[in-house]
Amino acid sequence: KFIFFFFKLKMMKKIIVVLMLVGMLCTAAQANILVNGDFEDASFVLNDTPTAWVAYYTTSAAASPNVNWKNGGRLNGQPYTGDYFVTVTGWTSGYWGSAAQTVPVTAGYDYTLSLATRLIDAGAGGYAGLSLQFYDATNTSMGWTLDTSWTASSAWTYSTVGTYTAPAGAVAARVALWAYGTADIDGDTTTVDPGADTIAYDAVSLVETVPEPLTLSLLGLGGVMLRRKK
Repeated sequence: KFIFFFFKLKMMKKIIVVLMLVGMLCTAAQANILVNGDFEDASFVLNDTPTAWVAYYTTSAAASPNVNWKNGGRLNGQPYTGDYFVTVTGWTSGYWGSAAQTVPVTAGYDYTLSLATRLIDAGAGGYAGLSLQFYDATNTSMGWTLDTSWTASSAWTYSTVGTYTAPAGAVAARVALWAYGTADIDGDTTTVDPGADTIAYDAVSLVETVPEPLTLSLLGLGGVMLRRKK
């Protein structure tokens, strides 16, 4: 009985080790694939577009820049996390200003999108916006997977927007952070005034999840390893 108990104990230890290894592999695949999603990269000039993010302007050069990297000493508040955040301003009537980033993805994998938002200026109603598009190998959009807007709160609000599966043929995804604009009351499109919304964003993440079949395959591999050890 003692020998049998000792054998079972050894087997249990092996199973625990294999499960821990599988867990580590799955966790490693769930990292944020966006670069500088927390906007903490300080290798560029303050009040400039953050590293790895691209600013999309509205209809005239006078309206740019509409994407700015900020620290906690600006705009009546602290970042949601860390020392820095990004602001996006929509300037021109009926148009959106945005900060966007394109990253590689794997077709069939799930991607969970989360972020923190805060209203800074509510000239056009305080609308924040978010979009997600997948692209194929020819850099052609495969349609709007997500295109939504909402009224931002004056306090930081963190939310997980949803989980989306990259369609067959997808090789990249673009995440865009938006702010809405209307015609400026004083006609000056070079400054933030009551005609423009300014939204702060922080802690933006696009987390890649290993599909369940791959997880099961890893568990099966662990079983094979255990049988070989016996």
